[in-house]
Amino acid sequence: MKNLLYILLVLLLISSSCGKPDNCPEEFVLPSAQLFPYDSVYQIGDTINLFSKFSKYVYEKNTETTYNMENIIWTASMGIIRIDSGKTGEDANRTKVEDYFSVINCSDSESLWYTYSTGATALELTYKLDNDSFRISFSMIPKRKGVLIIAFGGGVYESNQEFEGKCKNIAFSGGTPFNEGKDNNIYLLKESPIPHYNNWILQKPEERFYKHRYFALRIIE
Repeated sequence: MKNLLYILLVLLLISSSCGKPDNCPEEFVLPSAQLFPYDSVYQIGDTINLFSKFSKYVYEKNTETTYNMENIIWTASMGIIRIDSGKTGEDANRTKVEDYFSVINCSDSESLWYTYSTGATALELTYKLDNDSFRISFSMIPKRKGVLIIAFGGGVYESNQEFEGKCKNIAFSGGTPFNEGKDNNIYLLKESPIPHYNNWILQKPEERFYKHRYFALRIIE
């Protein structure tokens, strides 16, 4: 019996030592993406620019180390949510970007349109590496009135791409904040007739608005 207990203890120690390493790069910190000019109200025909840029040397929180990520494919997505009318569910209010904006000057990144099963669309982009920095930039011209949310996310999520210093079989993530340090016009959500926006999101704004990289705006004539 003692021998059996000893064997079980050894197996337990071996299995615990074969678990996830303690010091692996998993959470990379990317600079904030910026929308400019930053405002809450835009007119049809205005030009709104969105820009994201970061060095190929990216800081990682867990190891407190900077890694060369020049071989990583970083991507981004931009979609539109209409909040001044529609159904109660968030996905039901996602809409076609092309219905509200003309997207121009997208030459700094590879881009394509993705269409959801609901008919809504999103602009999918791939960062370009230029002079040791990754960058995305494009412009949008409003063409229809409405109170909207621009949802922009850049980076990678649970990627298994390889880079020097990566732990084997350990995925990593990294995301760009959106207009970090600003309120992104969250108060406009109070004007929505939809409880998901005027109540539920506002109960936990950090988790339900800012972590989703939302920016609210009103388009007028």
